[in-house]
Amino acid sequence: MKCIIRIENQALKSFRKIPRAIQNLINQKLAVLAMNPYAANNNFTKMVNSKASYRLRQGDYQIIYEIIDCVLIISVFKIEHRQEAYK
Repeated sequence: MKCIIRIENQALKSFRKIPRAIQNLINQKLAVLAMNPYAANNNFTKMVNSKASYRLRQGDYQIIYEIIDCVLIISVFKIEHRQEAYK
């Protein structure tokens, strides 16, 4: 079953500032994630201080998201360069 990807306004604003080539790579990564968010080949990592948050790396960018199981929604709330992602 395919999940719905919901990108929050803050993440969308950051996403628009990223170079087009990187945006395409991030879109591809999110499409794969939507097919099976728990697949081992997605290279996601569970965030240490959070119950439902994960991070996914695409090049120099981190995609920070949470998976809402009851409705199969992946909510992306931050897309930032790795140097800025945890500030």
